[in-house]
Amino acid sequence: MGIKELLQQRRSIRAFSDQPVSQSKIEAILLEAGLSASGGNLQPWKVYVLAGQARQGLIDAVASKLAQGLTQDNTDAETYPARLKEPYRTRRYDCGMALYDALGIDRKDRPARQRQWEANLTFFGAPVGLMFTMDRLMGKAQYLDLGIFFQTVMLSAQERGLSTCAQRSWAPWGQTISEQLNIADDEQVIVGMALGYADTTDAVNQYEMGRAGLDEIASFDGF
Repeated sequence: MGIKELLQQRRSIRAFSDQPVSQSKIEAILLEAGLSASGGNLQPWKVYVLAGQARQGLIDAVASKLAQGLTQDNTDAETYPARLKEPYRTRRYDCGMALYDALGIDRKDRPARQRQWEANLTFFGAPVGLMFTMDRLMGKAQYLDLGIFFQTVMLSAQERGLSTCAQRSWAPWGQTISEQLNIADDEQVIVGMALGYADTTDAVNQYEMGRAGLDEIASFDGF
């Protein structure tokens, strides 16, 4: 597939089949993504790939803390700015409503919404979970590098018939993740990813989100 087709097909999958993914296929994806550009060729990313008991152990550890009423163990992991302005606020709202509508969840049904949020922390049933980290000394420019690498992982997976979901929802659990995976103190958990084969029959995978037009995101001068 060409890059256009890969981008058109890629979407955030939130229900996966239990079909296993081979380590060799994941290694090929990561080696390919490793060709991504990075400033000064720092290649500041690290990836922890979890399957089987390693994956389940992390899920269980976070579930135990959720059962204690905790919602995070890392207060520095902000996903969105505190005060979103337009058009970002509406885009985020529409995204959430499309998800709940696809699942038949009423906006006022807080228990159902909570259950769906907690599904993030099971990798949505995907057989493989990935955790992406960077050294804590890295700055804003290296977040850009990681983003390039991260997107390339998703597209490389898509080319191989796999699906993904980017999951910033893991970042607030950086301490628990670091403990479970023996991640060094000088590394910071930035984002997670669910990886596997999509359950194409599940309603949550049926809806699509639109994208902003060029008039909203670009300006041209001198043409």
